[in-house]
Amino acid sequence: MREIKFRAWDRNEKNMVKVTGIIFSAVQHTLVRYRYVNDKGKTIDEQSHIDEEGFGSVVLMQYTGLKDKNDKEIYEGDIVVLYNTQEGNVSGRVYWDELLGRYLVFRDEDKLYDLYEFLSEEMNIIGNIYENPELLKGDAP
Repeated sequence: MREIKFRAWDRNEKNMVKVTGIIFSAVQHTLVRYRYVNDKGKTIDEQSHIDEEGFGSVVLMQYTGLKDKNDKEIYEGDIVVLYNTQEGNVSGRVYWDELLGRYLVFRDEDKLYDLYEFLSEEMNIIGNIYENPELLKGDAP
């Protein structure tokens, strides 16, 4: 069975945070508890509600169950390089496709790659869409 875990982007602090809990409710918006270390080295525990459209102070990203060639966990929102595709080495962002029910790598409007068709040594995380959006422009390194 695939391990289920999340990380989150804190929109206010502009950093990636560790999700410590998620509370789903039929009567309230989803509550996300998270932890980060501030610039003074102090550990901060916070929480935020997320509505159906994903609005709140954090953006959740789920672990895909896969790791890259450096044994680093791949999450939604990561930017990865896929090696040895028919187009050569390509980079794109990882996202969950609701219709297909699987994680894909989005290159552009015409190019989608199924993340599960690649072995870990054929993938490398080079950043994520929040901390490194510039990596989505241009060709893969």
